[in-house]
Amino acid sequence: MWQQDYEKLSTSGKKQFSDAANKLLAVNFLVKSKQENINNYYFISKNIDLFTEYFKFIDWEVEINNDLGVICIKNTLNRNRLNLKLNETITLLILRLLYEQNSDEVNLDDSVEIKVSDIHEMYAIIGLENRILTKTAITEILSLFRRFNLIELESLTSLSTEDSIFILPSILMAVETSNIFDVYKKLNGFGNADGGDAFEEVKEDKVD
Repeated sequence: MWQQDYEKLSTSGKKQFSDAANKLLAVNFLVKSKQENINNYYFISKNIDLFTEYFKFIDWEVEINNDLGVICIKNTLNRNRLNLKLNETITLLILRLLYEQNSDEVNLDDSVEIKVSDIHEMYAIIGLENRILTKTAITEILSLFRRFNLIELESLTSLSTEDSIFILPSILMAVETSNIFDVYKKLNGFGNADGGDAFEEVKEDKVD
């Protein structure tokens, strides 16, 4: 049982366990390349059995991808779902697509650098010129994705079209696909569909 392994931890280890577990529940994705994640990432990796059993006890599953340097959790009962607005869903899929398209230019931390303008251009390419985001809208959306450790930003307070966005490898676990053309098809579907303010329900831990 996880309680026995937990009791074997030192006082400082128990505090770090609490910090790491709460961090995972708060942000869902821990990325090793982010300085503020690195201690929690290695602590969870070292004690993966403890975290696996603990989260299993509360109906969560821990997934670690050492190749990507990412740890995430998903709820096995599909609880804690996040309702993404349509533009949030479209932008998330665009980020996933842009990561794939630019994967040959991946940085040392496995992030991919794009510009804010690349997102606007992709909206136009898929036939959603009428939904191209305002500065306020894209700032709010990117702030949301940064909260979940899917991206990092060059700037947020004074966001411009030429500012850099660093798409983190966690995007590959947030939007899982065995065929990137499935993402193309989804985006094209949004472009062909009647525009509106419909909501698409998306899991907070995974995007189907």
